[in-house]
This record gives sequence, C-alpha cells and structure tokens, in this order.
Amino acid sequence: MTKEQPSGPSTRSLHGGRGRHPHGGLAPPLFPAAVNAFGSLEETIATFEGRREGTLYARFGHPTGLSTESRLAALEGAEDAVLCSSGMAAVALTLSAVCRTGDHVLASLEQYGGVAELLHKVGADWGLEVDFLPLEALGDLGSRMRDTTRLVLLESPTNPLVRLVDFRALMAGLERAPHRPVLALDATLATPLGQDSLGAGFDLVLHSATKYLGGHDDLTAGVVLGSRDRTAPIRERRRMLGANCDPETAWLLDRGLMTLAIRWERQCANALELARRLEAHPKVTRVFYPGLPSHPHHELARRQMRAFGAILAFEVQGGFEAARRTFDRLRLIARAPSLGGVESMVLHPATSSHRSLSEAGRREIGITDGLLRMSAGIEDVPDLWRDLEEALA
Repeated sequence: MTKEQPSGPSTRSLHGGRGRHPHGGLAPPLFPAAVNAFGSLEETIATFEGRREGTLYARFGHPTGLSTESRLAALEGAEDAVLCSSGMAAVALTLSAVCRTGDHVLASLEQYGGVAELLHKVGADWGLEVDFLPLEALGDLGSRMRDTTRLVLLESPTNPLVRLVDFRALMAGLERAPHRPVLALDATLATPLGQDSLGAGFDLVLHSATKYLGGHDDLTAGVVLGSRDRTAPIRERRRMLGANCDPETAWLLDRGLMTLAIRWERQCANALELARRLEAHPKVTRVFYPGLPSHPHHELARRQMRAFGAILAFEVQGGFEAARRTFDRLRLIARAPSLGGVESMVLHPATSSHRSLSEAGRREIGITDGLLRMSAGIEDVPDLWRDLEEALA
C-alpha cells in the first residue's frame, strides 16, 4: 500500500508488508529448509556480515518467517517485528535484551500469570529488582522510578478482568520522570486491531501469536514489534538463545493473519452480547467486560480502544463449587486454558492461568474462586447462550 492509499485492517491483514510473490501464487509460500547453501566463500562472508541480503540458518531467520514478520509489522504499524517461539519467549527475550543485573523493572500488578511467574522467579535469578504496581498507580510512574529503572512492562487489557492502563495518564506521568525507561506493552488481548499501542507511545509491543493472530489453536508463537533500533538486540538474543519460530509455524501464522479482521469483528460482537446476557442472569453476581457501562474502565475503553475485545469474565454465585459445577456442565464451549481461537473457551483462572499466585495475590488483583474467564469464538450466539444457561441452571 502506498501512503496515498491508506489501508484498513482487513486489507492490512491480507496484503500488509509484502508484495505478490514471483511465483504468482496468492497463498504465501512455505520454505521449510533449515540450512541455506552459498555460491562462494565471498557470498558466505557477505551474508554473515550483513552486506548481502539472504538467510543463513533457520535459527538466524528464514524466508517464511521474514514474510510473516513483514505482515505483522504492517498490521501493527511498526518498523520491525521479531517472531519468536512463543509469547513467553517474546517476554523473556525482551527482558534479556533490555535489562542487566542490578536493573529495576516496573510491572503492572495485573499480568498474565506466566509473566508474573517469570518476573518473580527468573527476574530474581538474573539479579533484577521488580516492583509490581496496581493500575491506579501507573499514572504516577515518575515517583516510582529509580536511577536503575530500565524497563516498564505492562499488560492492557489485562487478563482475566479486562482492565485497562490509561495510556494518556501513563505518558503524562513519565514526562515528570528523571529519565525514560523502555516501555513495553503486552497487547495480546487487544490485537493490533483493538488499539494503537505504538501510536500511544510504547517502544515495544508484544503479542502471544498463539492467540488471536494465529486464531485456530494450532500453533504456538510470539512476536515483539517496534522500531528497528529497539528490536535489533531482541533479534540478536533470539539467534543466540535459539528462540526462533520454525517455518511451518510461521506459515500457519501468516495464513491465520489473513482472516484476523473478520474473526475479531465476530468475536467482539459475540462477547458483547454474551456479557449483556450474563449480567442479567440471576446466578451471575458480576461480569467484567469493558463494553458494559458497569465496567470501571468503560469510558476509558470508549476513548482508548477501537473495539472492546473478545474476552469477558464473570463471577458465579456460590464461589468455587458453583463455578466448578458450571465449568463441568459446559458442552459446546471448550474447557481449555487458552484464548483467541475460533472456538469459544472457558477457564477457571484461580486454578489455571493464575495458579502460580498465592490466594492473597489473586485476591489482591480481584481473582476470586468463583470467577470464570471466557474467550468468545465465532459460533452463533443462541447456541453459546444455551450452553451457558444450561451450565448455570
């Protein structure tokens, strides 16, 4: 797309970042080769030194991955994208590339459980000091920073209560900070279609591509996006640590991106309708979905997001036992520890995604034993609602 021809989300998902391949096929090609051969020693040296374009070895990068990275960068509006073996690999590589022993990291208290575990355990092993802040404190980051603060790692929307970081307040607070650390945002639950993360001022944006970007529960991948200056050390860490995404997985992700916009639109519409119906159900005490006026960040979501998203959470009256009975009675909706696929899924955060947190830690961020999180798929709402009604009955 040229600058004179601005492209919408569906167009970027299909055509972003790449031209038509010389073979003329509409589907992106798959290059499964792990090793590349060269015509001469000079060609080999020039490729290793970066004076010649080309791939060397699949751990360094491969043609299929480069094509997928180009599409991802176009979709997010980034200069560069670094494809990784998983979403957690994307977080770990970012942490490794940005921070050094003795550095200070500020993170949001509401994080995916795996990221919180990584920061607690691996961060300590690496000699990092990590402070977790509630979302309400992020507007005053300047007062929380130290001379050694190197990285701010946030998640918005949050998992599983779908709360938001106020981007305007965050950036205004950083203007009063003694220096500017690297700002990284996990935007998995928003996708590149749900909000403009880089445009809001973040240096790096991370996604678990296993979720919406792939969209079909058949791959595991992650991506870090930003300017080339920011992504270059992450790409170097990926090479050294062997955390690249294999060609077959990159090809599946590239194919999944082609339908992201239309999947996302249906999933968001389904989530909103189900959230409205659950909020009126007598067995549900509370629903967490930013598209509902009752959500504490509803007005912020209207201002900051392009869509309310496809994740909702709800508390079942009766605590753990009631949640367990509801969970076990579902027939159409999958009981699965993930999100973002075309199939609707439900999990129990206290015993799955956030099980690594103590009971007090879960309670601090609002995760009760009666809470269930749902990832809305693309099924027909009447069928999904019938399954929920029967499970709650």
